[in-house]
Amino acid sequence: MRERRQKAVVYKRARFNADGLELRDLLASALPMLPTVGDRRESIAPTAESPMWRLIGYHRIQDHFVFGVLMRYIPGLDPAFVVDDPSAEVLTVTQLAAPLTAEGNRRELLEGMLFFGSIDNHVIMMQSSALRSKHLEDHLQWLLRRAGLLDDTQVLHLSDQPPQATVDRLAMTQVRSLDVGGLLAGGGGSQPAERGESTISSSGNAAGVLDFLKGLMAPDKAAALNDEALAGANIHYTLKLKYPYKTTDSGHRFMNEIGSALRHVDDVSTKVHLADGGVLEGDDLRLAGHISIETHNGVPRADEVFEAMRRWLIEKLDSGSLAPS
Repeated sequence: MRERRQKAVVYKRARFNADGLELRDLLASALPMLPTVGDRRESIAPTAESPMWRLIGYHRIQDHFVFGVLMRYIPGLDPAFVVDDPSAEVLTVTQLAAPLTAEGNRRELLEGMLFFGSIDNHVIMMQSSALRSKHLEDHLQWLLRRAGLLDDTQVLHLSDQPPQATVDRLAMTQVRSLDVGGLLAGGGGSQPAERGESTISSSGNAAGVLDFLKGLMAPDKAAALNDEALAGANIHYTLKLKYPYKTTDSGHRFMNEIGSALRHVDDVSTKVHLADGGVLEGDDLRLAGHISIETHNGVPRADEVFEAMRRWLIEKLDSGSLAPS
């Protein structure tokens, strides 16, 4: 079945803690150096557990772009089914393995895919619920180190970049207050936790919030809290930072810097209240959009996604929507 769907894309800027590095050129060098799946797959499971692989399963170097599909799967994981028998007293659960290929290789259940493209240090991606920008950032850093193109002191960050209109507006006014929020305790299974991650919250950021709250309590009260009781509780938090009437120049700089830094944190929503009464949030703080692609039985064709992402990013670059680095 073929369907045309609108898919969300997000823009990131690749930044390194060393000068002269360009993500597109690094990837164009690294991928041919690691030509096979065995070369490129990264183990992300704890040592004592069965493997979980993360890798760029498909890539293409075209003109000034490098495109790829980040994938994750667990070998030997077969999907579970229930037998729909209205006359049965209980449901029977079975597992069904996909048939082997003609060469005798297993077909593995794919947990998620993230499509991305890079030109210079510009990055565009189409995320999934299982694979987000932080996963891509971690894997690209691992890949470039495995290829010997980054050393242990060189770090890659995929950072949000505000639209030029937001940069212009912030240059004319100050940040008055910030509202920061997110999911503190599990939201009832909307996104299953990765193996090895806490089931209490949907984001590692929430652990710091819990620690902060415990720090406000007497030690015996904090120790008595049962964190596991929060699983599935669907509790959200909101943190507000503000100055009532006026603050110092250094206070203004602090608020502006906090507002900028929090743009880059996944799973945290940020609302910036300006001194002139305006509010910045969502697409004001992060450059994002939508592309139209055709899916085949729910699965997009990689080359079509790559072309749609290329057109979207080129249009943003040509229109001046992107603020300078």
